[in-house]
Amino acid sequence: AAAAGWLAASPVHRLPLYATAAAVLAVLEPRRAFGLGRRDILCDLARRERGRIGRISEALGFGEDGLERLLAHAILGEGLNEAAATALLRAGLCPGATAPDPVAALARSPYWRGGRLAHLEPDAPAAAFLHAVLFASFPQGREAYPEWFFLALRERAASFGGRLSRLLYDLSLATEPAAGEPAPGPHPLMVCLLRMLSDAPERAQTFSAVARAKATAWSAEFAAAVALALARGLGDRIDAAAYFNNAGNYLSAMGRREEALSAAEQAVRILRDLARERPDVFRPDLERSLGSRSTVLEALERPSEAALGYLEGAGLVVPFHAAHPQAFEGLLGALMEGYRRAAALDALRRPRTPEA
Repeated sequence: AAAAGWLAASPVHRLPLYATAAAVLAVLEPRRAFGLGRRDILCDLARRERGRIGRISEALGFGEDGLERLLAHAILGEGLNEAAATALLRAGLCPGATAPDPVAALARSPYWRGGRLAHLEPDAPAAAFLHAVLFASFPQGREAYPEWFFLALRERAASFGGRLSRLLYDLSLATEPAAGEPAPGPHPLMVCLLRMLSDAPERAQTFSAVARAKATAWSAEFAAAVALALARGLGDRIDAAAYFNNAGNYLSAMGRREEALSAAEQAVRILRDLARERPDVFRPDLERSLGSRSTVLEALERPSEAALGYLEGAGLVVPFHAAHPQAFEGLLGALMEGYRRAAALDALRRPRTPEA
């Protein structure tokens, strides 16, 4: 009866992961298994895994918490190769380690597979494990986290955007407030990742693929920070304009319109100069950038300026459309549609002139 009531309480409880976890807990602790919610189940799984890993860690010469720290960073990095694990150990990740050959010791653990320290699975309990290891005792993170995170992430940095989205979502499940508790702010993982970039902006180059890809609501803040760091640090004007434009799109999607407008205007400024120098090459990019800026202006309820930007972009694209109609039909149509929409809104907002 307790199990049936627990399964009926929430559709989440019927998902295989949570149902299986509750069944395991029912064997181990029958009095409390079906009184747990989603967050409690994840935290309980993380606690049990930490206990098991702690025993293995001491046996291998990493102290009580050395192996769990490495595994938490392996979750971030989608595993750690020998070079990454060695770099983290040298950076002080496991001060209590006594193993004379740490990599050889790791290779004897059940978590070493295919020449690397594997990341824990499934994703949701792994995220709860990461939170418990890295942030339960240090709610804002530790001073060393930005450096350690970079060492863990750089091998597979190109795919970090998608991985970060999943991880932050799973962390939101592991840290969701109970009824009556205030909603938490951004997870401290994101705060530490942003510090990782601000402490050493050149690290953004390692994550350049993230700033060229689509972002989700979970990863947009990191993608925007990477794009802005690259745009500001690049001598190449073409790449800088592209990153400013991408940053504007990410920031706009987050609702940070003023910052998005600033980035979009910098992209337009650079592309105007490039289009003056080589109009046949850079005018199409300027047209797209004008459209992106106008979209932000619309969101800021500045339709008059938005309409002018759309119209300017459409005027620039007309000669290209005449020469290559199929290639530029979509762009011209989007700019004209934007112009009509913004102009109509601007007309509605203007005060009516009294009739004579």
